[in-house]
Amino acid sequence: PFTKEEGLKTWSVVRRRQGAIEIIDSKPGNRAEGRVNYVVRIDNEIFESYLTCRYKAFLKQENASGKKSDYEIMQQELMSKYKEYASKQLLFCCRNSSVLRKPISAIEDLQKGSKFIVDTLLETDNIDSHYDVLEKVIGKSDIGSFHYAPILFYEKEKISKENKMMLAFQGFVIGNIQNRTPQY
Repeated sequence: PFTKEEGLKTWSVVRRRQGAIEIIDSKPGNRAEGRVNYVVRIDNEIFESYLTCRYKAFLKQENASGKKSDYEIMQQELMSKYKEYASKQLLFCCRNSSVLRKPISAIEDLQKGSKFIVDTLLETDNIDSHYDVLEKVIGKSDIGSFHYAPILFYEKEKISKENKMMLAFQGFVIGNIQNRTPQY
């Protein structure tokens, strides 16, 4: 279990169920008093923050705003430009295939069976995940005789541990929706 001490409060993960994490806020040494239960909503940004710093993920979950450094802003802008360029290249290469870009109703659009779905957001009860690309793969699932696997755009040559974990997170979310986890 994850525990974070902050002043007089201790935050402990007590139960995980269907992507939701129920957290108890309790005073140290007295677990019977001061209990407040709430469900945490997880998205790509919070998950990515958790991989680098658990406390940063906690602060993002609490909507604590901090000032971004110039370097972080520049990195986000470069990554945004790279993803836009990569999307255009994919659309150009696959112009003869069925490609869906920024669908409005993602779950219904999954059932249409497009070869690629570019720049989409899928939501479950307590988890949101944004996908650069979902690729149609042969294999039965709840959405049809096919399922989808996530593709992550990344500008560097070497794939990092964080990238692999993000793909696993995205695979988990899409796996819950289509009732089949993608195989890598």
